[in-house]
Amino acid sequence: MSGVVTADALGRLRAEAARHPYPLIFATVSGTHHYGFPSHGTD
Repeated sequence: MSGVVTADALGRLRAEAARHPYPLIFATVSGTHHYGFPSHGTD
């Protein structure tokens, strides 16, 4: 993972946030795959 947010990804994130029925204060992406190492038994 490069750590760079592409314009496409940012656009998709904004579109998804706009569709949400309630205002979003905080959203996150987490899990071992996000950090680039394997972990058996999790996401």
